[in-house]
Amino acid sequence: MLITHRTKIYIVCFIAIALLLHVLNLSVSDIFPFFSFEITGYGILMIYWGSSTYLRLTDRDLRRLYTAMMLNFLLLYLV
Repeated sequence: MLITHRTKIYIVCFIAIALLLHVLNLSVSDIFPFFSFEITGYGILMIYWGSSTYLRLTDRDLRRLYTAMMLNFLLLYLV
């Protein structure tokens, strides 16, 4: 399976954002109003992933499957 240059950039960006969220969680966890800054950031990343796959997929059944997967990941992570 070939990985395009754009996909490699997305993977590197997601890893960088995850590391940044972890560092920010260590520094602002006491003053952030939610339970964890990481949970909020990862939730936003999951919503972005789900919406981007929803826009890119043309098959209706596959789009529903990916949307359900995104919602399940988000629910599992937030609970």
